Amino acid sequence: MVSRRIPHTPSVYSTEQIRQYLARIRFPAALDGDAEAPLPPPTMETLHMLNLLHRISFNYETSVMHYSAEHVLDITPEGIFRRLVAEKKGGSFCYGLNILFMEVIRGLGYRTTYVGAEHEVPKFLVVAVSDTPHMCLLVQLPDDEKDTHLLDLGFGGLGLIRPILMNEDEDNVVTGTTPTELHRLRRISPPPHRSRSTSQWWRLEVTHTDQQPSSWDSVLVFSETEHPMSSFVRSSDLQCTMLNGVRFWWEIIAIKYFLVSPTTLAEIPISSSSTSIDPMHLDPAKAVYGRYTLSGNVVRRAIGRGGEVLKTLTTERERIEVLREVFDVKLRDEDERFIEGRAARLDSGYTPVYLTGLEFPAV
Repeated sequence: MVSRRIPHTPSVYSTEQIRQYLARIRFPAALDGDAEAPLPPPTMETLHMLNLLHRISFNYETSVMHYSAEHVLDITPEGIFRRLVAEKKGGSFCYGLNILFMEVIRGLGYRTTYVGAEHEVPKFLVVAVSDTPHMCLLVQLPDDEKDTHLLDLGFGGLGLIRPILMNEDEDNVVTGTTPTELHRLRRISPPPHRSRSTSQWWRLEVTHTDQQPSSWDSVLVFSETEHPMSSFVRSSDLQCTMLNGVRFWWEIIAIKYFLVSPTTLAEIPISSSSTSIDPMHLDPAKAVYGRYTLSGNVVRRAIGRGGEVLKTLTTERERIEVLREVFDVKLRDEDERFIEGRAARLDSGYTPVYLTGLEFPAV
């Protein structure tokens, strides 16, 4: 358990912006349009609901790195709010998705901060020059001096789906996208490439009970050290611009979560209008998720492990169309010109560079 009390930090967002965010994710109390209605109380129930709605409203995607003139994602709170909420242009990756959520819940009264996280065994070169290659959130309720929760709104894959208490109790296990996917936390020593760290380190682990024999595998590791926001901005810029620095350099990634009926495993349709969603399908404790994913040129749909290939793309125009139609990214056909000469272009012939197993200097 994290022993320190996280100080309250005011949000950079105004009350009006928080209301705009709540309407954007279709938070039930925000759908009636009452500008004088009180904001949701900072409870665990609210936190779980916000986590669910944020996850199905904002997609994990890296299109800006390749289909824009800048080739860099703006992860400032103002930039993320503009892209995801105000202009609805698309999604972001871990930093943007977590920063938006953090600033909103700060405005609701939660005490929260961010920590750097990473793969336990380095996979990408960016780890050698950044100690914040991923971001997670630590959250405390306003009047709770004892419990800290870990949240991650932007990992994707087998990452954390719901808030989890920061302790090692055997019964402290939360479900992932489906009931057979489970997550837990364990204290660990610093990984070898972070051996100089004096902070407490944790490992987030995942297992699948429908796979035999099942085992607990490492998803990511993180320390309790707080880093300045400038460290995350620098790491974000490195991931967008560093040659071979990370997978995003050579591959466009997108993930869209959808809700699934726990009994039939059928996708639950959610209207894109500002009307309402059946509250029966928004019980965070029972929610089951599926995923649409784009990895390079392959589009998949999955519920749990595995999944089916929906389409294999052969042209940039096809990929832009998929990003528009499936992942809600506002791209124009002419944006294809910005990916010319880049490793992520489908016909680039680029060979990915993975660095698993290499040793890095301890930092």
